[in-house]
Amino acid sequence: MRDRLTMARRVRAYATTNKTVKEAGTGLSSTQHVTPTERSALRTFGSRGGKKSAQRWTDPTQTEYHTNARKPLEAANKRRAQQARASKAEVLAFLSRQIVESGTQPTRREVMQEFGLSESTAKRYLREVRHLL
Repeated sequence: MRDRLTMARRVRAYATTNKTVKEAGTGLSSTQHVTPTERSALRTFGSRGGKKSAQRWTDPTQTEYHTNARKPLEAANKRRAQQARASKAEVLAFLSRQIVESGTQPTRREVMQEFGLSESTAKRYLREVRHLL
């Protein structure tokens, strides 16, 4: 990834070197204005990077690349799943407390306000938690 970023910087530098005059009518200096040729160079660079990445994902000999790329994703997904389970447990505790105290289940809106959840998330949590009561 770092190599790609370095290459992109070099392409941009190459594309914008020796430009100091203002472009007519734009109000931008020429280093802020990109010509069609420069856009083409950057576009080609981007598509080549994408093609190379796609080849790596489909190549069975690149298992080390696959595992290294998935490690941070797996950690983030695990953390997200644990956070969701904790949120569901909090909703279950809230429902149980409300039923014990008032004898009625709280509405979806009350759950949304209590935990700051979106409507779809509140619906999903209530659906998954209600059968545990």
